[in-house]
Order: sequence, then C-alpha cells, then structure tokens
Amino acid sequence: MLTPGITFLSLPCSDLHLAGPFNQLLQPLLQALEIPNASEGFTVIPCLTQQLPSVIQRFPRAEILKSVDNCVDAQASLRTVTPRPELNFPFHLKLSLACQITSALRTITPWSAQGGPIVTQIMDRFLPPDLWVFKEVASATGSQSNFDDAKHLSCILRENLEIRAEANDEVLIIAAALIQQPHGTSQSYAEILFNLHAVSQKRKWFREYVECLLALVLVPLVSHGIGLEAHGQNMLVRICRKTRKIKGFAVRDFGGIRLNTPTLRSQGVSFDTMYPGWSAMTESMEDVWGKVHHSLLQNHVGYLLDALNLQQDDGWTIVREVLEQVLATLPNNGLYEFYMKDTMLFKCFLRMRMEGKYRDYVERDVPNTLLMGSERWEGILASYLPSLHWT
Repeated sequence: MLTPGITFLSLPCSDLHLAGPFNQLLQPLLQALEIPNASEGFTVIPCLTQQLPSVIQRFPRAEILKSVDNCVDAQASLRTVTPRPELNFPFHLKLSLACQITSALRTITPWSAQGGPIVTQIMDRFLPPDLWVFKEVASATGSQSNFDDAKHLSCILRENLEIRAEANDEVLIIAAALIQQPHGTSQSYAEILFNLHAVSQKRKWFREYVECLLALVLVPLVSHGIGLEAHGQNMLVRICRKTRKIKGFAVRDFGGIRLNTPTLRSQGVSFDTMYPGWSAMTESMEDVWGKVHHSLLQNHVGYLLDALNLQQDDGWTIVREVLEQVLATLPNNGLYEFYMKDTMLFKCFLRMRMEGKYRDYVERDVPNTLLMGSERWEGILASYLPSLHWT
C-alpha cells in the first residue's frame, strides 16, 4: 500500500462522466509512463491495481492498457497517491478503493468526483488567503445511474501544493501527524519539532496554533455558510522553514464538507450543475455548524490538545477563549451559543458500520468537550443522559 501499482484503463466515453479538462491534464502523465493512446471515442483513466476486480465486475467494457509499479507513493489518506517527482506531474491522484474504513468504503461517489471542481471554485472565491486549497481541478467517474456501481471507478486530479510551499520557504505537515509519537518515545511530533517541554511552552504554542486555525476556518463558516471538514487528515499546517512559525493552513478533500445553500445562493453561487442529493449541500445551518464542531473541535483540536497533555492544564479553556475572541470579530449568528451547548452530537462509528451506514449517520449526544474545565462541566456530567439520533 505504500507504493501501490497503478493500472490505466481505456473505456468508452459513454461509460464515464468527466468534470473539468480531465483528458488534457492527464496527458503528460500518460506520456511520461508511455501509456498507449486510447482509440477514438474512448477515455483513459487510472485506477489502483488492487481495485481492478471491483472495476472489471462493474465496467465490463474496460480494457487494460498498462499496469505500472513504483510510479506513485501513497499518502496518509490511503486512496490518494503522489506521482514520483521524476514524472513532473503537478497533481495528486485520488482513486477509488473498495476498502472499508470506519463505516464507509473508500470509493469515490459521483457526487464527490463531479462536485470537486465546482466546490474548488467556491473555495477559491471565499476562503481566506492564508488557507490554501488543494484544488480539485478535474475528475472522471462512472456514468451508471446506480452510484453504488459508478463509485468504484473514479479519479480526481488534485493540485500538489508542495511546489508552492517550497517557493514560500514553507513545509506542509499533515495536522494529524503532529499528534503521533515516534516508536519508543512518549513525546508527540509537535513537542519534538517545536521544542515544547514545559507546560507553559505547550500552552503558548497551542494557543498560537488554535488562533490561526480557528480564524481561518470560522470566517468562511460565519460569512458564507461553508463548513470545512477540518479534521487532522484534511488540514495541513504551513510552517516557515527558517522560524518554524505557523504561517497558515491548507485544506484538502471536499467529499465531507457542508455548504449552506441558502447563504451561498444569496452570494451568487449556483448549484445547478451539481448532482442532486449530495450530502454536502444542506439548507440547515446547524448541520453545517455540527460538521465543523465534530471535525474541527472534537477531532482536530481535541486530539492535538490531548497529545500535548493539556487536558488538565487549561487546554480547553484556551480553545474557549480563542473561540470567543475570533467570533467577537464576526457577525453574531448564534454560532457561539450553539458551540457552547451542554451536549453535542458525536458519530457512532462502530454502530454505523454494523448497520451498514455511511451517508446516513447514527449519532449520540455526548457532553460537549469544549466545556471541559469550565464551571459547568461537573454539572453537565452529573445530569448527562445519553440518547441516540438517526439521520
């Protein structure tokens, strides 16, 4: 899985739906790997070699042109690969993989494949300059009306921001990597890379991290109804090579975002070209807020706070202070009160997997970790009664 094989297939154009200049942008990679040209009326699409049995079953007219080993390196997200530097290909390949992790197969639905380039335009228009976007510039996916079949052969071309980071004398670090520990040690990479030893050093660095992160994610949430799935795997920290200061963040993967359609329509965004029924589009602002609370606060910030051992050292107090500070600069739309509720919904991953759900959620009301260490916390725990919600 670290260096997966890639197989290039030829399919009739009618078997695929393309978004953006997919054929044109893929051509340099095909030439570099000496992939045979497709016949007139056919399209070439790459897939993971281990995905072939699933593809052949659902795309009987697919023809294998060539399989190539040792040409890509896998990313942390498993189904996304980076072509080797010598190929000079400026895009990552996000490819379907029929492997179940949490409650979902890691395939790519036509909603996500077709919607990616459209969402990229929205992100490019509304996100703050210091929140870079891994632009999804083109895609191909199955044309079947049954998306459960179509999703087994999808490819998204996603911009590689390493070149931009190097030009800025920056390095990109997956946020989730900062909470990991080298084998045989008890220190996280965040503590090692940023020389965090004393509790005071951890608090100071953590506050700076959260200030930058929340300012960049909450502005588009409040101003435009854009709820980024800002967990640690989708967010990369932009670090200055010389000073090791946090310069900003970069966001990737739009399959799990939430877009408040009434807000964005009022700002001139059209959703007419998106497939109907995509879970990313919602008329409920609380749905958008809840997605961000789960991915940004419960997951991203919470895991980092825990890795720094700040659970009992005012970690959540810092988060509350920064949250209030950032939202004080933005229009009051009720977000602060929503995030300060006694309980919040948390996805029940095991139950969802056992019930075969991935687009529909099973969630449980849990004590709001954002309030840990506050005057309300002990009372919340004492009165807490769990309840399940199916959506």
